Formats: sequence, C-alpha cells, structure tokens
Amino acid sequence: MATLSARRSEQRAERLVQREYDELRAPTLGALRSRLAGQGIRFDDADLDAFYNQAWHGLYEQLLRGEEIENRGGFLVVAAHRRAIEELRRTHPERRADGVEVEDRGRDADLAQRLDDRRRLLGVMEGMRERLSERERQAAALCYLHGYSRPEAAAAL
Repeated sequence: MATLSARRSEQRAERLVQREYDELRAPTLGALRSRLAGQGIRFDDADLDAFYNQAWHGLYEQLLRGEEIENRGGFLVVAAHRRAIEELRRTHPERRADGVEVEDRGRDADLAQRLDDRRRLLGVMEGMRERLSERERQAAALCYLHGYSRPEAAAAL
C-alpha cells in the first residue's frame, strides 16, 4: 500500500501535468527548436512532440519521488534536448566522430602551469589591494583585465 506522502506526490504530479502540460508546450518546443537549430540540427514537429512528452515523463517521475522542480520549463527544455541528441546519435551514427581520441580534444596542455599562473596572479592582486587606492585598483582592472588603454581607462573613470 502506498504511503501517504507517495499518494500526495502522485496527486501533486497529476495536478501539475493537467495544469501545465499545454501551457508549457509552445515555449518549450520553441526553445528546443532554437537550441537544436543553433547546433545545425532539425527534427520534424512529430519528433519534437515525442521529445516533449518524454521530457514530461521524466519531470513526472521526479515529482513522484517528491523532488521540487522550481523551473519546470527549463527542466523540460534540457530533458527534451538531451532526448533529441540521443535520437540523433542513434539514427545517424555516421555523424559521430569515430576514431577521434577524446584525450587529444580540448585538453589543457599544462595544468600545472595554469595553476602556477593563477597563484602568481592572486599574489599580484593581493599586493595591489594592499598598495593601491580604490581608484588605482579600478584603473588597473580596466587596463589589465578588460584590455582598456590608459587613456580609455582614464575616460571611463
């Protein structure tokens, strides 16, 4: 027999589906279409509806477990997008990058060097905080962090 909290979660999930399914459909599908188009991916409307329904199933399952999903529209867009990508990978294996070593892609060549650089930068920033006035720190930030020239920084201040 289901516990009282499980029944409440189920009733809450059912009410939410009844109330928000149609309301969230158009904005979710629009965001999904846009997100996929930005990646050069297109599905027909029937497929997008299927992804939306699968996203709702995932949301419903989360609600049944008693999870609080504050941004249900965002959850639906992300879940539907992931489902679309899964479907694309399943139906178009020729579009995969087989033979590419993951280790050779997007790897930072020297993590130790980056950490050393970060440590040095933090030391410089701490020294600036101790020695410079607020206005001088603002000017330094504009020049060194934002790429302003000295005349541009002076005009901005």
